[in-house]
Amino acid sequence: MDDGVKGGEEAGEEAGEPTARAILDRLIAVVDTLSPQRRKAAKYLIDHPEEIAVVPLRRLAASAGVKTSTLVRVGSAIGFPNFSQLRLPFRARLGIGADVISERARRLESRGRRGGGLYAGMAGAAMTNLEVMFAQDLAEPLVAVARRMVAARRVVVTGVGSAHALAHQFCYVARMALPGVTLTPQIGGLAVDDLLDLGPGDVALVMSFRPYRRETIDAARLARARGAGVVAVTDSRTSPVAMPADAVFVVPTETPQFFPSMTAALALLETLVAMIVTEGGRSAVAHIEAFDRMRHDFSVWWKED
Repeated sequence: MDDGVKGGEEAGEEAGEPTARAILDRLIAVVDTLSPQRRKAAKYLIDHPEEIAVVPLRRLAASAGVKTSTLVRVGSAIGFPNFSQLRLPFRARLGIGADVISERARRLESRGRRGGGLYAGMAGAAMTNLEVMFAQDLAEPLVAVARRMVAARRVVVTGVGSAHALAHQFCYVARMALPGVTLTPQIGGLAVDDLLDLGPGDVALVMSFRPYRRETIDAARLARARGAGVVAVTDSRTSPVAMPADAVFVVPTETPQFFPSMTAALALLETLVAMIVTEGGRSAVAHIEAFDRMRHDFSVWWKED
């Protein structure tokens, strides 16, 4: 799967003009051939494409932990001797979104100086992560994955550590429409335990974010080896769970706090569930109705007198 850039960009690519997607693909193709510093810069660009559009070169280099000249040389390595030319497709891709994000960030930063800086930083990070994630054109990739899950014999969802709550939430809601969804690892087990009988008719949804957990990486590799479709939700196109996957969704996780933010990942998964219900049609609706009737029959829902 690509990075979610479609539609108008494809027309530009056909006309021979570089697109944001094509540039990212070039970077991914050469990243392992670059020197350590240039590789570091390239990985940062791959993981933060929206920053390419709006962040000044010096600040972009500082965020990547490299010199400005290193970024320029990375651009030159994929055919852009002028970094400003490399920016243009990314600016066209975001349109007014870049102005919205930067202006909101400035307002929050100003507010933070007057007090409540951490609160403003958390709010700004959450809103920016959501805007950056939805600025990608993910509708078609999400529909494609939803169709594969609806048609699958089994859908196994793997997440450990901070991703376990995301995996559990996704399974809890998705199973109302798609009973074949299961969560791994089970209590006392390993993530790979429920993947041994996976095959070409199955789908494994794996989630992992820095610092990446070996259990999830092993699960993704085993699912791929078994011939199952592998869908990764992660924070980098070059993360170890993205490598074995045939569909990758990269979500921003930046936050002022000590651990990655899961706000954008949760929004992505909620959107995927909605796509599953739509693609599942009458069967999905029937499962949801049966689930709801059972809850009412067992008086699960509290009612006021």
